Amino acid sequence: MARPSNTSPGVAIVTAILGIGFFVFVFVYDDLKSRPFIQGMSGLVFTLVASVILFSAVPGEAKIKGPFILGGAAAFFFLAVPRIEKLVFPAHTIFGTIYYVGTNRPVPDVSIRIPGTNQQVTTNNSGYFQMQAVPRRVTKLVANPGGEDYEFEIKEEDENPKYAIIPAPPPPPVRSRSTVIDPKDWQIHVDNQCSKEGEATNRKVTLLIWAKKISRLDDFSRLLVEVEPLGSSDITQTAKLEPPDIGGDFTDAEAPDKRDVRHLHQWVIPFVDKDKNVDLKEIDVKLAVCLGMDKNSIPVSSINASYWFLK
Repeated sequence: MARPSNTSPGVAIVTAILGIGFFVFVFVYDDLKSRPFIQGMSGLVFTLVASVILFSAVPGEAKIKGPFILGGAAAFFFLAVPRIEKLVFPAHTIFGTIYYVGTNRPVPDVSIRIPGTNQQVTTNNSGYFQMQAVPRRVTKLVANPGGEDYEFEIKEEDENPKYAIIPAPPPPPVRSRSTVIDPKDWQIHVDNQCSKEGEATNRKVTLLIWAKKISRLDDFSRLLVEVEPLGSSDITQTAKLEPPDIGGDFTDAEAPDKRDVRHLHQWVIPFVDKDKNVDLKEIDVKLAVCLGMDKNSIPVSSINASYWFLK
């Protein structure tokens, strides 16, 4: 025959007193409330106290009331402990500024969140964030600038915390002063190989070709050519005929750093012979542009183009 539990009420009373003493001790000393170990142990202590009190208060055999006690302790841990912890460890406000690594450049529009939760804020244009109602047990936050997560430790001691945690983007290419391409340098080709899809009753598509030998500037390794239609005109197709590493067929415009098919096209051309793998002092550049415009428009007056040298 199983023996009934002989846990005396005195044990429950002593356990309750110890639990209350722990609660008061931690509540009084602010230094203890800020320590993650104490914050984590408090939940276990409160649950242990509740288990002992339940085990002593519920009559019956140990094997019968055991599952009941375990269920009650689990419910206490998940439902009651979080509410008690808010009293002992009140939430606080976390703030700081996010910077790029190794720089003094703040990072705007970075998502800052508590790991494992949906609680988050976003940095302003100065990289500053402020998150309220952060539980004391939280010691780390996660920053996301729009791709990868970067976890960082909270600096509660600093009056103006700075977090240089986001990898700095590569610097923009250094470019020379621009050279405007004279509209007269564009050749209008009667043998128009452009697609007729852009033509309409009052529209025409004209083939323009610009060809020039460009000498390389010292300390620069690439050439950037930019072509932009003016007014109501638009670029329907482009091709880089020379250097011949891409080929001479007309294709839908796919230039590097292209912002808008209709409004702007760019080509970045290295001063390199790819077949021989040698640097070049000069290159022959030949670009073809299919320009859609009003039938009464003058083609060379409907396009704006310039080129730069890049490091």
